[in-house]
Amino acid sequence: MSSSVVVENEVNKPSSSSIRSKWLCGAGDNLLETMTACTSKPLRSSPLTVSDSDNASDESQQQKKAHDKVLKSGQDKHLLEQTSCSRNVGVEENRPYNQSHPYSSGFSSDDGTLKVLFSPSSFFDVETMPLEKKGPLRELGGSYNNYRLHPEFVSGILRFVNFTIPAWFQNPVTAKPVGVYSEPCSANVKVRGKGYLTDNMKVMSAPSTFAILGADKFVRRKGSLVESSYHICNRQRCLLNRLRLLCSTRKIKAPFLLVFNFVLPWGNFLMYSCRPDGDLGGPFNSKNSNEPDEKALRSFLQGSKLYRDSRLKLISSINNGPFVVKKMVGSKPAIIGQKVETSYFGSIEEGYIEICLDVCKGSKLAHSITSAVCGHADHVTVDVGFTIEGTAKEFLPERLLCNIRLHHMALKKGCVTLDDWEKHFDY
Repeated sequence: MSSSVVVENEVNKPSSSSIRSKWLCGAGDNLLETMTACTSKPLRSSPLTVSDSDNASDESQQQKKAHDKVLKSGQDKHLLEQTSCSRNVGVEENRPYNQSHPYSSGFSSDDGTLKVLFSPSSFFDVETMPLEKKGPLRELGGSYNNYRLHPEFVSGILRFVNFTIPAWFQNPVTAKPVGVYSEPCSANVKVRGKGYLTDNMKVMSAPSTFAILGADKFVRRKGSLVESSYHICNRQRCLLNRLRLLCSTRKIKAPFLLVFNFVLPWGNFLMYSCRPDGDLGGPFNSKNSNEPDEKALRSFLQGSKLYRDSRLKLISSINNGPFVVKKMVGSKPAIIGQKVETSYFGSIEEGYIEICLDVCKGSKLAHSITSAVCGHADHVTVDVGFTIEGTAKEFLPERLLCNIRLHHMALKKGCVTLDDWEKHFDY
């Protein structure tokens, strides 16, 4: 039985005898600020979790070989640190890969049963960090101090899943959080109220429907087409399939995954989420079927591309940063499907929806804001959230779908390509 060990921060370079992973803070620079104005930015590489197993010696030898191989290729030192420890050893070795993952049937154990951890009755009471006006931790004010997910799912599944951007609580900070993400409480975000169509009043949102699983960012390999960054969930070793394989191993029903894929000029930023209280781990909650936000979600997921483009709303803001940047980026919500090229992949039946927002095909203004924000990358913390716009009384009040906060993410530096990241996951 393997135990997971989070590699602590290191400033020393990895050696052939001691391979360490560094919390490569400074990931995704103002990536989201740009999104606020329909732009985005890249992220940089981050932490990794390494697992000990019964074959510890073999594991060490394999990591050493990976380290030496990267060293010979002369790649960036940050990338070297990432690849040397990025193998996911939470999955059994040499396990044949199953490319078919129908959500409707899920994975079954020998007796055909699966354990369901998410249901309409699920409630996970997770505390939030106190709001502070001063101090190094003020940026974490209102953010959850753990995953809003079933404890068994966190300990049995997520602890074995690596992301290129770490959650802040995986390596608790005492100084200013840098290069990490947090999930801010949606109660601090204003959305359209019940009577908005007549009084234009906004109210604080209920807790977001979906909870954050993790976030990734990658650079695109030179010479690759922008379109190669689309439909990440269709790749064999994508997070979706790695998650499903782990769930299959643990005989747990895999949850429905909502993925936002920001396609940037240099790569991708991805945020993954699932619904803690969905029916059988799905995207809907039958107990709330008559609630406005539940109706809006169902209409959105079952709607056409045209309908989705006219309803998906981005709510983004600069949580902490220079006044000039805050003023330029702004905080006004935007119907993102009308600002940048948006594509949708997957379906309810397939167990995931991936929403690709191609910033490369956005407006010139978006690109100019991106460039301006890049210069203040290390000084900015950005909140990015999504909701489904309520254009009729039956869909009001609104409720956030999901919400994430990126803390001082540097652009590109130390970032790996998607291919380099995935090739270390041996199934």
